[in-house]
Amino acid sequence: MVHAHVCNKENGSAGITFYRMTQAEQRIEVQKRFSSAIQPEDVAKLLGITWEKLRYLLYRMPYYQRYRYFGIPKKSGGKRWISAPIPEIRELQRRLNDLFKNVYQPRLSTHGFALDRSIVTNAEAHVGARFVFNLDLSDFFPSIHFGRVRGLFLKKPFECNPAVATVLAQLCCDNGKLPQGAPTSPIITNLICGKMDVDLQRFAREHACIYTHHYLVAGPELGRAAGSGRRLLETVVMIEQRIAWGANNAGQAAIPQVREMTVKETNFKFCSPPSFL
Repeated sequence: MVHAHVCNKENGSAGITFYRMTQAEQRIEVQKRFSSAIQPEDVAKLLGITWEKLRYLLYRMPYYQRYRYFGIPKKSGGKRWISAPIPEIRELQRRLNDLFKNVYQPRLSTHGFALDRSIVTNAEAHVGARFVFNLDLSDFFPSIHFGRVRGLFLKKPFECNPAVATVLAQLCCDNGKLPQGAPTSPIITNLICGKMDVDLQRFAREHACIYTHHYLVAGPELGRAAGSGRRLLETVVMIEQRIAWGANNAGQAAIPQVREMTVKETNFKFCSPPSFL
């Protein structure tokens, strides 16, 4: 016998406790909890806190006190700006993210922020490739605005009530954008990136490539199939712009000849003709 119940607890995990449930059963149960929530108060119940506390954090606490902002150096130069939630908000986002993990089913191409996958498994898919094309998306998390996050909660797999979707999006966003530094941001971006992944996977198959987040690796036929590296870049940028992102030129990297790429102490070699691009 399997069952789940909602509990209200100020410390610990989200307000759903599972007993002897399979992963598929947990997914169905969590989806049911999201879709059956009607009032904003139900979000507090889902997270295991009181509505008064959630209302204070979202609506009464001054917005500039909810996050801490700082920059960290990037390897390519400049800084990556982080929006780190205060502990109270971070804990609620962590609980919400635990529920997301029950609902989210990553695509095979997704290696970032997915269970049992990492930068290492991402690189392993490309061992022995003759050519590597790496594309960075500029301002990835902040480019996702409140409306897109709320729209995500209105659709499958969540199918939330509009009022509930609004509260969830407000908990996940800072100043109308997805913060880089919140526990919930990675899975939300993976869910929103679903259409982009489908388009890039289709493009990769058509041109004898292997696509993963965020690598597009060409097989030996790419030169004849795609025409040139410039055409490859233009096609990928077109797909990403259709999903409303801009490609970051500084993040484009073709890796020619023989070059070692070190990923967590594991070295992989990639080879390609030096005049490919």
